[in-house]
Amino acid sequence: MVFQPSVRSLYQVLASVKNKIEQFASVERDFPGLLIQAQQYLLFRVDLSDPSPETPTKDPVQDASRTGSGKNFLDGPPKVLQPFLTNRAKVVGAPPSLPPPVRDTMLAAALFPEFLKELAALAQEHSILCCRILGDPDDACW
Repeated sequence: MVFQPSVRSLYQVLASVKNKIEQFASVERDFPGLLIQAQQYLLFRVDLSDPSPETPTKDPVQDASRTGSGKNFLDGPPKVLQPFLTNRAKVVGAPPSLPPPVRDTMLAAALFPEFLKELAALAQEHSILCCRILGDPDDACW
């Protein structure tokens, strides 16, 4: 639903983002490899941010650096992740990092499909809840 002509709809914004990612993919020669690196980097960050079962309130990065156990971001992440890391997280001799616009585009390309999945799940949940609240169970909501 568009209330003002100058305001783009969610569909238009998502289509624009998709087109920008596809345009960048057609220009960047190593797009598939960079996309895999971006996905692995994001997964690595999730692994670092997951709290351990015995200490759910402590920050795992700080806890690992104090105790010397577990993964620590500063101890030398895998080389596949180094183009996406900041200077303080890199190990010596790491390859040069990607320029920020390329790095940001690759991270956006990795996150975009996941965002669309989450959006679809929310829309489906909303449609089911609306159907249960407003409709009769015997009515066909689909």
